Amino acid sequence: MGRNVYCVLKGRPHELALDDDKTPHIEIKVSARGWYRVAVNAQSTQPPHELLFAAIDPFDHPILRILNGLPKGLTDLSKRRMPALDYTRGGFIRRGQMKVAPFRLRGPKNDLRELLGLELAEAIKTDDAMLYAFGESWGPEPNRPDQYFGFKPGRGVHDVHMNQGSRGRFRGANRARQDGALLLHFPSQKRWVGLFFAFQSQSWRNDPKKGHPLPSRH
Repeated sequence: MGRNVYCVLKGRPHELALDDDKTPHIEIKVSARGWYRVAVNAQSTQPPHELLFAAIDPFDHPILRILNGLPKGLTDLSKRRMPALDYTRGGFIRRGQMKVAPFRLRGPKNDLRELLGLELAEAIKTDDAMLYAFGESWGPEPNRPDQYFGFKPGRGVHDVHMNQGSRGRFRGANRARQDGALLLHFPSQKRWVGLFFAFQSQSWRNDPKKGHPLPSRH
């Protein structure tokens, strides 16, 4: 897949890294007929900076049967209605299920890097666990090794969060039915876990075609 498209990456998670700069991300090394990196936003550049996060365990939805049958690697979803994600009208997650998750706090199990790390650590150590990362693809970059894990070509998935309802300079990134998330499948446990991310500044009442915020109700 040589162009940036809305997609889902199916593969085995192997390793985590923390990108702790001005726009921190949690990086995941994934094997899926080659190596990929999944970059998960851990903070917003717009205030309020803390993300909304939800871990739904167990997670159930009709698309899981479709996902289970996908091959490892990237699947282009840009021209498919299913199994595309849509937070506001797809029955995947509700705003009320999500809680503010600061990137870094003192104390155990109380910030996004720890909460997400615990979920991913379980998948990494479980031999048959699979990761499904929804977002936008990038790469391959044949002459550039991955900046965190060193594999070549550099490639992966980012925008692993709600991708609609934004205003201002991020309005141009709005897309309906192109939201990002992480789903973890534990076949031996017959269990799925859904990990959902959104920015507090995003609207949950959006145009169904473009994903732009609709006028406020009075």
